[in-house]
Amino acid sequence: MLTFKDLIINTSFDKVWKKMVIHHPDMTIPDEEYEMFYERLKLLAPLKNEKNMYISICAFKDDADGEPEWIHIFDEDNELLYFDVSGCEDEGNIYSLVSSKFSSWLGFFVDNDTLQSMSNESFIAHCLWEMNLLFGFDDERDFDQV
Repeated sequence: MLTFKDLIINTSFDKVWKKMVIHHPDMTIPDEEYEMFYERLKLLAPLKNEKNMYISICAFKDDADGEPEWIHIFDEDNELLYFDVSGCEDEGNIYSLVSSKFSSWLGFFVDNDTLQSMSNESFIAHCLWEMNLLFGFDDERDFDQV
C-alpha cells in the first residue's frame, strides 16, 4: 500500500505549495519554512504502521443554514470547500491525527478513495496543514496515541 512518505518523495513541493495557497490564502508561514519542513520529511524515517492506519480526507461545504454538508464529488480547487483530514484503522475507528508525530504520519497509508477524488498535491497540502495546525514544525509531543 502507498504511504504518505511515498507521496511526499514522489511529489514536488512547488506543486504542493500551489494547492496550499488555494485553501489558505491568508497563511502567515512563508513557503520557505514549509519547504524546509517538506525536505525534512523526505529524510525522516517513517514509523511502522502497526494499526494499519490510513489517512482519509473528506470535503465539506456549508449548506443554506450554515451547517457542514459532506461533498462526495468536488473540484479540489474550489475555495468554498473545507477539508477534514482523519486517520482510520482496519476496525473502522476514526481518529484525529493532529497530535501524531511526523514519523507516524509518514508511515500511515493513503486512502485510495481519497486519491480518486483529489490530486497527490492536494492530498499532501491538506495533510501538511493538519500536521502543523497545533504544534507548528515542532515534533515534540508527550501524548502521541496514534
